Amino acid sequence: MNKYILESIQEHANNLFNEIPDHVRGLIHAANLDLYFGPNEPDDDYPGFTAALDAIAEALENLNITDVYVDDCGILECEPEAYFDDELQEWIEPMDYYQVEAKDIIRKIVGKELIQYI
Repeated sequence: MNKYILESIQEHANNLFNEIPDHVRGLIHAANLDLYFGPNEPDDDYPGFTAALDAIAEALENLNITDVYVDDCGILECEPEAYFDDELQEWIEPMDYYQVEAKDIIRKIVGKELIQYI
């Protein structure tokens, strides 16, 4: 994958992250800190690791994240298909594109360690 495609995927993940409610984004950060530096004590802002995971999973489910397709033009609405060009009188195959699975997008949103628990 070229740099532009990788940037398009990251931008898509960032846009989805920004749709997550602020308090859940804070839980993502706090849960990652739990994983890297040991348990945080539950308080008003952080209900504990397990409860945070439940809230994060619910927020991600509400986003309805699906696989996406990406090419040099960016994120595509659906998988490209061959089409018949009437002028050329031939079938045109789609150019190079990549399928990015939903789990890989979620990994970019929550982090490669935290996704193992969601």
